[in-house]
This record gives sequence, structure tokens and C-alpha cells, in this order.
Amino acid sequence: MKWKDGISLLVPTQNSEQTVELCLRSFAEFPDEMIIVDNGSTDRTKEIVLDTIRELPNARFFDCPELKDLYHNRQYAFEHSNFGWVMRIDSDYVAYTSGSHNICRLRERVLSTPKGLRPVALSVRQLTLFKDIRHIGIPREKRAKGAGKYVQGPLESLPARIVQRYPGMRFQRNGRWEGVRFQKWLKHITIDDIYWFHCALKSDRDYLFRSERTNWRESGDFKRYPTLESYIREKIRGMYGTDDIDEAAALYVREYIEPYLMEYRPEEWLPYPDLLQEILASGGRL
Repeated sequence: MKWKDGISLLVPTQNSEQTVELCLRSFAEFPDEMIIVDNGSTDRTKEIVLDTIRELPNARFFDCPELKDLYHNRQYAFEHSNFGWVMRIDSDYVAYTSGSHNICRLRERVLSTPKGLRPVALSVRQLTLFKDIRHIGIPREKRAKGAGKYVQGPLESLPARIVQRYPGMRFQRNGRWEGVRFQKWLKHITIDDIYWFHCALKSDRDYLFRSERTNWRESGDFKRYPTLESYIREKIRGMYGTDDIDEAAALYVREYIEPYLMEYRPEEWLPYPDLLQEILASGGRL
């Protein structure tokens, strides 16, 4: 099958009102098409997306609350895509839009990647902010083994983030993680340059839910636990000694997130992406 030359950008959204506009605006010039799929937002995310994409002629939005998992979201977006390179991001990524880290430079690198006998998968490093715009994870090598496992260290790499489309390609759950089918068969290349920040600026409740989402899926007991919240309500008494989700979430963050954070210093790492710098300059917060 012959696919169009270019890049399809897949953007899943769910309760990401804090970052989704920055994400879409910052990646606007990168892809040939941007496919945004929402699976069940209950905040203002969909409203913000629809307002933002009025200025993005290459963007399409699909409202699909029936999609249960992230890989279902990505597969749905993939099935509506048209170009030979497929890039999956999250709606809390904020890209550089100018300078040496401009996301459009990544576009040039992707489209100039030589074709070979095997499809290519490009891994890309990213820098992740936690809790707010001014904190980053302590490097993993400076922690006890396994400590703060949900807090990414600086400049960690994302496997198979950009994939050259191939027959039989589809998104699926690979153990505890999601990815593309036949991932080990691909030719993997790592790009060390940073083109975006991952702004994991979640509420305490969101951090707790994220930590238990995969455990809920792996339990497979959806009759007993039809929703993630029902699973968490069952577990927090034994885990945190309380029946209150917000109290449990605060305890979770205090124990598993905050001890593994440090202040982010742009002069020691990288300058903030342009849109984040605008927020800081105006005295705003994320």
C-alpha cells in the first residue's frame, strides 16, 4: 500500500484542560495532519480543543468516549491517518517553536531518514516537569533502586515514538505498556536532541489514578471494578488507611512523588519552550 509522504500526529486527550491548548499550538507546524481523539473528558478539554483547532487547518477532532484504553485511542487515530510517518504524543507535551530545538527541525530529520529493509522507529528524548512548571525529577541514578518509579528522570528516552508505517501496524497493549505491533522487529534509532517538554502537571488525584490504572487493567475483574475509581476505592483502605480518595492521593504524592523532585534550573538544563516562557514572563502558572 502506498501512503502519502509526510507525518501524521496522533494526539489523545482526556481531562487535559491545563495543557492541551499549549500542546496543539506548539505542534501546529510539525505534522501534515493532526488527529485528536478524546475518550471521555469530563472537564473543559473538548471545548478547548474545538476552539483551538479553528486556527489549525490540518487538525481533525473525534469525540469517542467509548474507547476504554490509551492504545484504543491511538489505534482509532491511526486508522484515520493518511501519512507514511506516524508520531504519537500526549496532550501534555509542549514543543519548542523556534531556535535550535524547534520542533520543525525534528520534522526535517524524520522526513530525511533513509528507508531500508525494515521500517524505522525513532525514539526521542524528552524533559519532564512534575507537579508544576518549576520542578523536575531527580536523576534515577541518584535514587535507591526502584525508588520513585513513576517520576521520570531528566532527559529520558521514549521508545518508538515515531514509526514508519508498515503493513500490519497497529497499537496494542504490550504487557504493562502500550505500543505498536512487531515493535522488536523495527529498526530503532534514538534521537538525543530535545524538542519538547513533557508537562506532567497533574493533580494529586490524577497522580494516584495514573499509578493504579495499569494494575486495574491487569486485574481484569471489570465486573467487580467497572471503573478505575471503583478499583481505587477498594484498594486505598489497605494502602493508605483511609476511604477518602483525596486524602489517599495526598498521601501518595507525599510518599512517591515529592521526595524525588528537585527545582528545575533552565540555565543548567535547557531553556523552557517558547509558550512556557510566555507564561512565566506574564507571571502565570501551570
